[in-house]
Amino acid sequence: FQGIPYASAPTGADQFKAPLPPTKRHELFNANIRNIICPQRPIFSDTFLQLNRTIDCLRLNIFTPTTIEKKLPVMVYIHGGGWQEGYGMIFNPSALAQRGIIAVNINYRLGVHGFLCLGTEFAPGNAGLKES
Repeated sequence: FQGIPYASAPTGADQFKAPLPPTKRHELFNANIRNIICPQRPIFSDTFLQLNRTIDCLRLNIFTPTTIEKKLPVMVYIHGGGWQEGYGMIFNPSALAQRGIIAVNINYRLGVHGFLCLGTEFAPGNAGLKES
C-alpha cells in the first residue's frame, strides 16, 4: 500500500503551521501512488527514480507479507537527512515484508517547509516534527 495520506500540509498563509487531518474521502483510494516526496534540494536519483516533489507529500507506505496468519511485528522507518532531504522510500522495506515484518515508512515536510521558526503565529516552527 503506497502513497496513503496520513495528514494534509497546510497551504497559503498557514503553510508553516502544524499539519491538518487528512482530507476525508468518500470514494475508494488507489493506494498505489509511488515516488511522492516533499520539496527539497535536488537529489542525485531524482531523474532516475522519477521522483514527484509536491507539498501534498504527507504520505506513508505500508509493506505487508502476501499472507498474514498471525500477529506480526511492525517496523516504522522515519528517514534521516538532517531535516533537509530524504524520503520514506529511500529505503525499500520489501525484504522485511518477505520475512514476516509489516514495514511502514513516511514522508514529512523538510527544510523551510517543515522547520521554519520565526517564533510567530505565522511560523511557530517544527511542523515537520509534528508529522514524524
